[in-house]
Amino acid sequence: MVHDLHLGESITFGTCLCTNCDFDMMLRPEQGAVAGRVTAYGDHWRIDNLSEGRPLVVEDLENAHQLVSVPAATLQVVMPFELARVLVSDRTIALVYGPEPETADISDATCPAAGPDEPSPLDRSATYFSVLVALCEPRLRGIVDAPPPTSAQIAAKLQRNGTPISPIAVDSQIAYLVEKLDLKPETPDGHRRSWRKERLISAVLRRGLIEPADLTD
Repeated sequence: MVHDLHLGESITFGTCLCTNCDFDMMLRPEQGAVAGRVTAYGDHWRIDNLSEGRPLVVEDLENAHQLVSVPAATLQVVMPFELARVLVSDRTIALVYGPEPETADISDATCPAAGPDEPSPLDRSATYFSVLVALCEPRLRGIVDAPPPTSAQIAAKLQRNGTPISPIAVDSQIAYLVEKLDLKPETPDGHRRSWRKERLISAVLRRGLIEPADLTD
């Protein structure tokens, strides 16, 4: 069901067991006691969490690593995402298509002494970049809580795409990238073997060094 909202209009959603609630969007009872409201504004949208004890999570559909948790009984939270989905306990309850941002000529506002952006430190033609894309693929496809794929899974995927590589070679490429980007463990759990993959995924997505357009299939 699609609801088009104009400036200042709202839509409510929630679960109802008494059959007397007047939500615009009724959610399934198994999704728990949930209630919320989305309101359209001129250049953004806001969400109210009308639930008593359950947070709402709003995830950016264009950058899966970006999300906002809206605590229970919290009103008028401004959402920075143009395209987003609202989740409760990892279940999608609504998709929101907000207003598209305007574009403008900012040449007059740019400092003439500022140089161009620094080039990416990554070579997209290198084998390590193919490894990196396969490593980040679940996150790039919007699966925020997906564990990093194993080196064997990465090797198998690249082999299917015509890149002869072994799981041991995948580990070597990941170790090289961690050193190249000067990454260190973020927590005292740095002795865990998986810290390199987790840190690498987080770093390259945060720095914008890899994006969904890098996926090949």
